[in-house]
Amino acid sequence: SSISKYRKTMNKILFFFIITFIHSPPQIQSQTIPRNISIFILAGQSNMAGRGGVYNDTATNRTVWDGVIPPECRSNPSILRLTAKLQWEEAKEPLHVDIDVNKTNGVGPG
Repeated sequence: SSISKYRKTMNKILFFFIITFIHSPPQIQSQTIPRNISIFILAGQSNMAGRGGVYNDTATNRTVWDGVIPPECRSNPSILRLTAKLQWEEAKEPLHVDIDVNKTNGVGPG
């Protein structure tokens, strides 16, 4: 069922996070870590994909993203995303560009 598939996917993501933090490189472990840090994990299904700024281009009859990024959605070096290739990179809109490849991606709730 889709719920079972969702749970398996979430378990894999959680396992990946645990392994990543346990086996982090020594230079990261030796750095001074702030006492209070906040970690937010945004995980969801298709309802988390960004569709903001997506419109139907009547000239081509295709949906396209207008490319507008609101100031509060601009990239920040301290905010990362996990790519489809399971690599960390600076998060920037559209967040799902390499994951939701069959749809037009725009600004999302993350």
